Amino acid sequence: MMTGRFRVHEQKGRSFHADVTVSVAPADAPMVDVSPGVFDWMKQAYGPDAKAGTDADEYREAAVYGVNFAINHVEQPRDSIRVTVLEIGFHPCHSDPKCAALAACRATWIAIGDVGLNHPWLESDGVHFADVQ
Repeated sequence: MMTGRFRVHEQKGRSFHADVTVSVAPADAPMVDVSPGVFDWMKQAYGPDAKAGTDADEYREAAVYGVNFAINHVEQPRDSIRVTVLEIGFHPCHSDPKCAALAACRATWIAIGDVGLNHPWLESDGVHFADVQ
């Protein structure tokens, strides 16, 4: 199993932050899933009663989007893989789901050792993906 981690932490008129870790393993068919403990870091940071808020599903969906974008935009085609999103780190004031998508995309490329194609980018108005207007 290979892992990759990417952290977005930039100032572009405002702060942008996300920190995503993924694991990658061979699979019979492409698959992306999200670990049930993807937000467990919150208990360590904020105490044992901490849990993800109402926007947790948006962050999960964004991370899956980022992983799928990465898989579909590789420089070197490869056999099917299973990518599991292990952790999605974010800050309530400095993050949005698109930051998580960007971090998940880059973490996936890191895990599979590919430079990727059509890289998403960050501007003062947020994260942009080449296939989304």
